[in-house]
Amino acid sequence: MEKNGIQEHSNDLHDNYDRNKELRAFDETKTGVKGIVDSGTKTLPKMFIRPADELLEEQNISCVKHHQVPVISLDGIQTNDCCRKRIIQQVLSASMKWGFFQVLDHGIPVRDLEAMLEGIRMFHEQDDEDCKLEG
Repeated sequence: MEKNGIQEHSNDLHDNYDRNKELRAFDETKTGVKGIVDSGTKTLPKMFIRPADELLEEQNISCVKHHQVPVISLDGIQTNDCCRKRIIQQVLSASMKWGFFQVLDHGIPVRDLEAMLEGIRMFHEQDDEDCKLEG
């Protein structure tokens, strides 16, 4: 079954399933997961279900049990050249290894951060048509 170009999951295995095609269709809707929920679907779309062999492979990979997101303090970045170089190196390393990091001592007031989060919430709670981005 298909809704808005997105296949709903069924227990049947289909050899002709094209996950990339489904992901492109999903991306083109510009409505994200909220769009799937709003469409009334009652089952998880197949694109969100990982193949059993992929999960099995992941279980066989040994991994470190204790990961911690890198935390970088910006304290001294504007006043101390040595600190600035160290911080730049930390950002580079965290970006390459993790793709993200937590920033402390950035100087952004809490009220501004809360206002930003509220703006993000308001954006995502809009109707699908209002939420679509041109691009």
